[in-house]
Amino acid sequence: MKRSGWIYITIAVLLLILIFFFIWEYKTWKIKEPPLSNLEECGVENCHGDIVCGPNIVEICDEMFAIEDACRQYESCKIVDGECVVERTPEFYTCKSNPPQEPPVGSGFI
Repeated sequence: MKRSGWIYITIAVLLLILIFFFIWEYKTWKIKEPPLSNLEECGVENCHGDIVCGPNIVEICDEMFAIEDACRQYESCKIVDGECVVERTPEFYTCKSNPPQEPPVGSGFI
């Protein structure tokens, strides 16, 4: 084989190795999101129904009571493993299975 033939084969093999390397690295790349433990705030983001937790804390809610709001007193937001999550007490599940028809005492609902 001529010298130029070996050069082309060498270049082709090197290109294949390079392509394989980039494909391998691309498959292992992961988009790294900033850790949520740096959250300055974690709180309730909605006014009615089951609590939704996150950094966009609601500031003002209306005073309307809805049946689905009765069990909110047993939910809260907290940071767990760097994520803002809903924490529910055992009373929450009892309340959801048999919700009261009136606002809970001391809930702030009129």
